[in-house]
Amino acid sequence: APRPTTPTLAKLARESIVAENFFSNVSATGGSIVSMFTSALPTETGVVFAPDIAKGGWIRQHLPGLLREHGYTTYQLTVRWYADAVDLNLQSSFDWANGRAPAKETAHALTRGLDPNAAYFARLLIERLAERVVPSVVGREARDARREILAGEAPKSSDKARLREFARVVASAREPFFVQVHLLGTHGRRFRAPGRYSAGQAQDREYMLDFYDDAIAQFDERVSNALDLLARRGVLERTIFVVYADHGMRWTTLERLPLVIRAPGGSVVARVVTPAQGLDLAPTVLELAGLPQPPWMRGRSLLAERRDSCPAILSFQHVSQQDPARGGKHFAGAQPPFFSLSGISQIVGREAISLALPTGEIERTRVELGGGAGAECPALDEGAAAAGLLRHLGEHGYDVSTLAHLLGH
Repeated sequence: APRPTTPTLAKLARESIVAENFFSNVSATGGSIVSMFTSALPTETGVVFAPDIAKGGWIRQHLPGLLREHGYTTYQLTVRWYADAVDLNLQSSFDWANGRAPAKETAHALTRGLDPNAAYFARLLIERLAERVVPSVVGREARDARREILAGEAPKSSDKARLREFARVVASAREPFFVQVHLLGTHGRRFRAPGRYSAGQAQDREYMLDFYDDAIAQFDERVSNALDLLARRGVLERTIFVVYADHGMRWTTLERLPLVIRAPGGSVVARVVTPAQGLDLAPTVLELAGLPQPPWMRGRSLLAERRDSCPAILSFQHVSQQDPARGGKHFAGAQPPFFSLSGISQIVGREAISLALPTGEIERTRVELGGGAGAECPALDEGAAAAGLLRHLGEHGYDVSTLAHLLGH
């Protein structure tokens, strides 16, 4: 029988909007978060995986920036470099981001007036120098964000720090406020939650399900605590509360993810069975907040009438490479013509066609849908789908000449 790992989420779902078939647009955290905030694909924003940064108009076209324009104070509690909006070049996004107020930093003042890209790299240079010089002067070890996220060290414990900061924000923030909290206890290949199902076992393999279930149960308890904090402050019933995931286990984009959105007061209860994607999150939040969706957002609110029952959902896989000596998977080897992309997929109904890059290999995958998903969708033609994916890349500035033969399917 299924384990009762998510009692809080089960209760929350009964008074919320639930996307039964929700898919990520990007396999890596940074790209996925940027796509959710901008409601745009990574081929548009430029962000697949660190060290990618947002480009063009997307540096200022995003959900937290829109909310700031409407009077919200914005806070981000994630992890630096891999999931930090300021590091990813989403400018004017968060008033407070991972322990700093970007607009009040010395680096920001020194680079004011520069071209946006020049300003970004100047701020980065100043910050990197400070990170290396100051710890050496005071005798403190420099922070290594890469080790934290990839070696499975600090993020598992620093979820506690993020939740302590969330409690502080909830207790003191001026309304209205927007907070993104990104917890990492269920992330990665090994898990450090208290042993409920894994008691007495040694975690001697990756992705051991008993340990993973413990991490899920711990996450559920943390959601319960967050709801309690909002209730005690007296703001829960006028809060939009979102539980999301940015990618699936082993960084897949072809498996359904949880998306639960509680409207203020639990006023909207819906089960959305038509397939949804990360691009749909920001439009849904804006609709619930009573704010208009800007024309540059590509997604559609989950509450929109006549949602397409067979949407073509594009998802993108990032380049990664195994290096056990350096903590497992890491960004490495990205090079022209596809840079940080290792693949692109199209999901339609219960099928996905994936195009591997740079090899051009085509793969058909069966996709699981749930919640009584509607009518069957037309079968995908592998050649036509692969050619369409390649055209998409070409239209967004990638050199696809090495795979031009696929266009003549």
